[in-house]
Amino acid sequence: MKLRDKAEKVSKAERNLGGFDLLKPLRKLLLALRDESDPKRKLFYDDFVSLLLLYFFNPTLTSLRGLQAASGFPSVRRKLGVPRASLGSLSAAQHVFDVDGLRDVFLQLFDQIPADKGNPRLAELKQIVTVADGTLLKALPRVAWALWLNDGQRAAKAHVQFEILKGSASRVDVTAANTSEREVFRASLEPGRLYVVDSGYAAFALFQEILDKGSSFVARLPTGWNHEILEERPLTEADREARVVSDSIVQLGSSKASAALKGPVRLVVIEKVDEPSQRMRAERGVRETIVLVTDRLDLPADLVAQLYSARWQIEIFFRWLKCTLGCKHLVAESANGVALQLYTALIACLLISLWTGKKPTKRVFEAICLYFQGWADLDDVMATVRRLAPHDNAA
Repeated sequence: MKLRDKAEKVSKAERNLGGFDLLKPLRKLLLALRDESDPKRKLFYDDFVSLLLLYFFNPTLTSLRGLQAASGFPSVRRKLGVPRASLGSLSAAQHVFDVDGLRDVFLQLFDQIPADKGNPRLAELKQIVTVADGTLLKALPRVAWALWLNDGQRAAKAHVQFEILKGSASRVDVTAANTSEREVFRASLEPGRLYVVDSGYAAFALFQEILDKGSSFVARLPTGWNHEILEERPLTEADREARVVSDSIVQLGSSKASAALKGPVRLVVIEKVDEPSQRMRAERGVRETIVLVTDRLDLPADLVAQLYSARWQIEIFFRWLKCTLGCKHLVAESANGVALQLYTALIACLLISLWTGKKPTKRVFEAICLYFQGWADLDDVMATVRRLAPHDNAA
């Protein structure tokens, strides 16, 4: 192919770069972040977030330097409405712009997502089913605040809360990797929620704080916790199908320890068969179990089991966040900058849900990226959405 022909093809692709029109509704929200009081500032808050969105929707960009180079292309500046950014201004932005402003933009978009995903029985609970967990994001050794194992191994920790019925994260807090997940979670408690957590969050005092806040919990207990059985409950056929082994009302712990948790709670023991090896052990009659504790004495035991199973959605989300969206690679080095990157990633997830009406998946994400690059049109994107089965996830 002649060079002139190649140039004409590139020019045509550039003219078709219409994907950024999808960002127009978001631009109105981002404009609220703009502060022009500093006459020396050339790169504003909304510009920075727009460039981060470009980073997430263009997998060829893998670093801050790559993003800075992309801002030099006239078509990118025109489509995004941003100026050419220097590497210094991009580096400074992570320290200058307060993440609270971007969190507000995120929450405005989050409110537009309908709570109609997942098990419809969860919608009848009158509480917002929220999974809490943390995940590590490796940082460069020079990132001094991201304490982890030693000076050569640094990492940030994203403490995430994920709403099951919206299929989306609703909150993220960024700390050093060795920060207690339990303490960060305690500081973020809200009323009207049913928190689903793993054994790392199990503590008498924390359970009581959740109740005092006007919320409930379903938590996995570590092995070896003492309890006194007050009442054994019979199992239904639905309970057995959900792999429930036993259901009882108990008083947890010794008299001294249990004083931190007022009143009895409920233990629901379920069979653990998540892995193929465990299924084989179960077939040989060897049972591994998970002990769940909840204050909800009114729920059917099978629903308690399903609530804990729903916790795995946050693990799928972590894989999507790091492996598909690229948050495995941090373009920021400050805690505030990492939080800005993560909230922009969450906004990208919400935009995909709002555009398609479904949870974001890898195939849809790929189609949207190709659309942004001019290789696909909206019909191609929606055809991809329609082809996906309802149960497809982010894998």
